[in-house]
Amino acid sequence: MTSFTRKMLEPLFYSFLHWYRENRQATHDLIVLFILSILTYSIIVRNDLMDRLYAYTRQYEELELDEIVLTLGVVSFLYGSVFAVRRWREAASRLKQANTDNLTNLFNRHKGWEILEYEISRAKRYQRPFSIILLDIDSFKSINDTYGHLAGDLILKAVAEMASETVRAVDNLIRWGGEEFVVLLPDTDLDAAMQVAERLREVIAKVPIHVPNAELNITASFGVAGTDENTPDIETLLARADQAMYIAKYLGRNRVARSK
Repeated sequence: MTSFTRKMLEPLFYSFLHWYRENRQATHDLIVLFILSILTYSIIVRNDLMDRLYAYTRQYEELELDEIVLTLGVVSFLYGSVFAVRRWREAASRLKQANTDNLTNLFNRHKGWEILEYEISRAKRYQRPFSIILLDIDSFKSINDTYGHLAGDLILKAVAEMASETVRAVDNLIRWGGEEFVVLLPDTDLDAAMQVAERLREVIAKVPIHVPNAELNITASFGVAGTDENTPDIETLLARADQAMYIAKYLGRNRVARSK
């Protein structure tokens, strides 16, 4: 496979993985319904049930049983299809609510941890680089105290939107908690992750956010960490990113720092 083809197919592959992870249980339910349909069809064919039914309807033609059975079959198929689709949509909706932060519509911490486990495992298995960015909004408590929690919510939503528009489609943006966000960057080494974090920092710092009775220019501090042979688990990687983020805070905020 050429590098050009790989670049074309990888975003589609990762988009499918994201969709599947978000709708996994609902997809499993639909697969079960499909398998049950195949088994039912096999039982009918294997036991010649349709031939027997046809012979029975020919025996009592005056009752027009063949038309009744055909009509019932079509109606049952239509209602069964509608039920299966609705069941899948309801399951997908419940799963999305369980995995999504209500305020920002990003993945929540629970789902983020699951994706992080998967990405670290994949990076180790295929010897691919993987990095994370920990983003913390500067002076967020002071903003809440001065302008109210509604202003804080508007800022969180605005930062989520700006970050979503800045990162790649294959990256995962997570509301980690409070004013913290995590960006998961598959197939990205530490130097490239630093560039992504710097772009995010610039976007957030230069775009004013409208809140009730004010227009605020906010900043954020970033900690960047990547996997290597000395990164055995999620906690270690997160601790490195957290330590780097606090270094950025200590050096004056509105900056990017990398783990040692």
